[in-house]
Amino acid sequence: MSFHVDMVTKRTYHGEESAKRLLLWLNQSKRRDKASHDRVSRLLLDLQAWERAYDEPGNWASTYSFLPPDEKPVQFDRRAEKQLREYLFSPQLRFTRAGWDLSWKLRHGKTSGFAMTQYLDGPGEPGQCRIPIKFGEPSAVMAIVRAAEQGFLDRIRGCRRCREWFYARFQHMVYCSENCQQMYVRSSSAWKKRKREKMRELRALHKRRLFK
Repeated sequence: MSFHVDMVTKRTYHGEESAKRLLLWLNQSKRRDKASHDRVSRLLLDLQAWERAYDEPGNWASTYSFLPPDEKPVQFDRRAEKQLREYLFSPQLRFTRAGWDLSWKLRHGKTSGFAMTQYLDGPGEPGQCRIPIKFGEPSAVMAIVRAAEQGFLDRIRGCRRCREWFYARFQHMVYCSENCQQMYVRSSSAWKKRKREKMRELRALHKRRLFK
């Protein structure tokens, strides 16, 4: 007896794999190094607003829709340029079993804030040589620059409900998960109003004994 097995491959989205380390760093640094996180996230939002100012004139503020009103950007293009000029990097190359891995460090000697460390297999047998790869603020900034260059900068977003950073596979996505979407909708005044109206209708039906 013969049988056929369909090989199902996971669908990939442009930029999603490249953004993984950046998203992980953004979400971890938010809790472990707020100053570093705020610098990088502000740069990200400013560049997104700058990009949107050309794509959608007059509508760039929606990039900042999840921020409090008093944190709206002012001259986001100039601020982004100024911040980028403050960074002076040098590349760090590590050869791993998967090939070359590139990271960045600051050259002026200042602290670069929170850095994640990932251990990758080096050349040779798996597990024989473990190479530490650091991903800190310099690498996060360069990841944002590459995202802008490769055209997926706008897909790196903050969830409208939980504020966690995520990769938006589709343009309309503003929540990191279906659960966050449902929780946000249920907390809205419109949903609560419909819920109250539905409960009044049910109580009226019970009262008239038309519903048991």
